[in-house]
Amino acid sequence: MSVTQFEPHDYEQAVVAALRAEMSRQGISQRTLSTRSGVSRSRLMRILAEEGQTAPMTVTVLEALCRALGVSMTRVLTDAENMLATGRA
Repeated sequence: MSVTQFEPHDYEQAVVAALRAEMSRQGISQRTLSTRSGVSRSRLMRILAEEGQTAPMTVTVLEALCRALGVSMTRVLTDAENMLATGRA
């Protein structure tokens, strides 16, 4: 198995894109995800921002968001890697 090198910012954006895609698949709003995860709505909005000032995401926050979505972190990270590999991120 080869390891592909990605720029850290690109990978972070791909993780956010994977989270947004999962939210879309499930029809979950930012407000609902905030309530389910315990991540404040303002922080979630900054994390999920597509442009401008974005907030960094810790592993703890990622885990809370994944748990609230009912998906594993492994799946989200794999989706992000696949997006980068195929140029979809």
